[in-house]
Amino acid sequence: MARTVRRCSPRDQAAYRKVLSKIEELTLHVIQAEQRNQELQERISRLESTAAQTGN
Repeated sequence: MARTVRRCSPRDQAAYRKVLSKIEELTLHVIQAEQRNQELQERISRLESTAAQTGN
């Protein structure tokens, strides 16, 4: 079966690049948010451990 390849217009290519750029930006934001969340979870665990040791 033969496949037809459709060429994108320069306008479409620019739009695709913009969308991909936004996806990359949002992906990096999610990664940073996950790292921050992990740091905060670890901090909470340490604080809870300290509070349990001091009897509070």
